[in-house]
Amino acid sequence: MTSYDIFISYNSEIKDKVIKLYRQLTQKHKFTVWMDQYEIGSSRLSDELSHAILNSKIFLCCITKKYSESENCKDEICYAKIFKKNMIVLMFERLTITDLGGVGFII
Repeated sequence: MTSYDIFISYNSEIKDKVIKLYRQLTQKHKFTVWMDQYEIGSSRLSDELSHAILNSKIFLCCITKKYSESENCKDEICYAKIFKKNMIVLMFERLTITDLGGVGFII
């Protein structure tokens, strides 16, 4: 069973920025990181995604307005919350609690 230090949750609109973050975490800091680079699974929370979240020590969510509007992203963050994952929130945009919608109450 594969385990990870960090699971990165993000919306594909900021994929380039998240790839840079991924490289910093894996190359410079030597963390094991899971990142969905290929947008796997058409279902809302695929088996591979749920397995990766469950087997990660830290859930790192990269927040944008589009992230807060994405049902897939909401599912990921809820799953992490249910399993009491340590959560780090990175704000990629200046947003209000209203902008965040339901995600704002989870984080």
